[in-house]
Amino acid sequence: MHRLHRQSEEEGALGSRGPADRDRDPPSDRTGLAGQSALTGETINVPDAYADARFDRNVDLRTGFRTLNMLVVPVWGSDGQSVVGVIQALNKRNGAFERRDQMLLEQIAETVGPVLEHIPIDN
Repeated sequence: MHRLHRQSEEEGALGSRGPADRDRDPPSDRTGLAGQSALTGETINVPDAYADARFDRNVDLRTGFRTLNMLVVPVWGSDGQSVVGVIQALNKRNGAFERRDQMLLEQIAETVGPVLEHIPIDN
């Protein structure tokens, strides 16, 4: 999960929240698949990560992980107007992510959004 930090109306940053991500620099909100989803508010389904120019291979290179496919879903705030974070699902076990996977992850994001707004951001 990535949480969107808004410093002002014009700028922001995405920061990962998870034990393995604490020492990682947050990606720019203007690049990558998570940033794209945060900026546009659109769900992005990538069946082949390495074939998508928006995919940042550096994370795989640093961690030794191999991203095959990805589903990226924006997390909307309680106002329904602002994206407060992004959830990414990686490497579906059997094939690419399907519409039902997208619907499930969007339901999870809908539940998480209003709660996420009330969690203080560590600077």
